[in-house]
Amino acid sequence: MLGFPPISPDERPCTKNTPRRFAIVDPDMDPRNERPSPPFSNQQVGQLVALLRPVIDAISARIADHDPDPDRWLTINDLAAKLQVPVSWVQEKVSARLVPHHRVGRHVRFTRADLEALERLYQEKPAARQRRG
Repeated sequence: MLGFPPISPDERPCTKNTPRRFAIVDPDMDPRNERPSPPFSNQQVGQLVALLRPVIDAISARIADHDPDPDRWLTINDLAAKLQVPVSWVQEKVSARLVPHHRVGRHVRFTRADLEALERLYQEKPAARQRRG
């Protein structure tokens, strides 16, 4: 021995068969140290989530309603999903010609104008109040 202090396993040079070791400069980043405490408690996180839930729901609804191509033609399935009705209901109305639609060959398609006309067609009007006399 030449008088050098013994080499710890972390300081041994890497060879082809040994795993690489890196010098850890910041003791907070040393995985052997305990992790620092989180900046928020679980109760604070729960309160924050409760406060943000309406905002998250509103944004999610806007994203779900957003159509990247407003000029896109809708299929029967698309229209049924938009109206939240069964596909069979839309098929029955189309075959009875009770809803505005377009035929492209044998395929039925709907435009945004058709959807708006359909909404106006099935819009409930408030009933006139009857006076007792």
